[in-house]
Amino acid sequence: MTTPVGGETPTTTSAANVTETPPAPPAAAVADEIVSITDSGFSPSSITVPTGTTVGWINEGTVNQTVTATTDSTGFFDSGLLQPGNSFAHNFRATGNYTYTSQTSGATGEVIVVPSTAS
Repeated sequence: MTTPVGGETPTTTSAANVTETPPAPPAAAVADEIVSITDSGFSPSSITVPTGTTVGWINEGTVNQTVTATTDSTGFFDSGLLQPGNSFAHNFRATGNYTYTSQTSGATGEVIVVPSTAS
């Protein structure tokens, strides 16, 4: 019999005593509005939403994509690389026009944020 490194005795944990936290829902699942990323671009390519709206993007294409803001630093967001099936969400808190692109395909889109009418 060999002794494990450090002289410790291995132990076995029963799976019945393990509590697992379920995975969080995909980012787009908690979004107020959804934009699909397809192999031919963003759909819709332009969306108008009130302030406080969370927009989600879902990569429904067959290749990796990004959602990267091309506006100034106050409105910057970047999904990083999204594999097919992955999603990303961003909350828009200030009015303005937020343009974005996929750094992998060159597709472009825009989120137009208008004042909220909620009281």
